[in-house]
Amino acid sequence: ACEETETVVCLHVGSDNWNAAPPGSSIDVGAICFPLAAYRTTADWLWSGVATRFPKIKIAMSEGGLAWVPMLMDRVSYVMDHSAATSAEQWGGGSIHPVDVLRRNFYFCSIEFNSGMNLRDRIGIDHIMVESDYPHADSSWPNTQEALRVALADMPEVDVRKVTWQNAAKLFRFDVPPKVIATAELARAQ
Repeated sequence: ACEETETVVCLHVGSDNWNAAPPGSSIDVGAICFPLAAYRTTADWLWSGVATRFPKIKIAMSEGGLAWVPMLMDRVSYVMDHSAATSAEQWGGGSIHPVDVLRRNFYFCSIEFNSGMNLRDRIGIDHIMVESDYPHADSSWPNTQEALRVALADMPEVDVRKVTWQNAAKLFRFDVPPKVIATAELARAQ
């Protein structure tokens, strides 16, 4: 039904109720380990076969960050190359490689605008979106705009547009009024 209706499956980092932080550790350790939950959930969804059975399904990983995505791609490729006796059998995705499914069906949202953005070509620029995580403690709000200006200053304008609004508008099928686009571009120019 999600594939047929183009409904995006949005998974928050805590969607699987798993916490990478050791029991009794500080709340900060839990927050630091958020990306590990996204990594684990994405690997599980990838191997579930959902995206190979439904090749047009779209899965967005909210608040997971970006830097772990190339690490997952590397690990998946390594396992597929080095555990061939079981990997191909367990993968069950036919001739399409799991990394290709990852790049085709998964989208990544980040409240951090750091090293993950430098890996945008590896991840796939059309599958990256920024978010503010308002009103949580690790939100970039109320300084989201300034943080983005600084972090994305050296990024090509076409990439900035994609990660800040175009990718989300396309993924969620939201028509952005031309006046809003013009206002956003004017603010960026200043």
